[in-house]
Amino acid sequence: MDFPKERWETWYHKWIASDDPNFFYRYLYSEELETNIGEVAYHYEENTDRFVCDVIVLAEYRGRGFGKNGLDLLCDSAKKNGVNVLYDDILSNNPSVNLFLKNGFELIYSNEEINVVKREL
Repeated sequence: MDFPKERWETWYHKWIASDDPNFFYRYLYSEELETNIGEVAYHYEENTDRFVCDVIVLAEYRGRGFGKNGLDLLCDSAKKNGVNVLYDDILSNNPSVNLFLKNGFELIYSNEEINVVKREL
């Protein structure tokens, strides 16, 4: 991914240091493993008028409950920030859709390319 150093500070202030409830980003850290194991985020998309989330767990740490923990953190934080509904667009061949469905999200759209899930907070 192209992310040049000159964009780091702007990105940090928009996603981490800002109080803007339209942007949320956190690393997932395992105290037990003493390492970052992924990330969670949500942001407001004007063109769809909805909040879209992301949960990423590095491949070597999947299947250990980190995704569920991250999704719980994300939903709790979004709710505290006044977000009422979260969505995610997940590629059809991505098994992570099961993580969302097991944790309160519902499938609202699906085709051969994408699954769209939604959770009211």
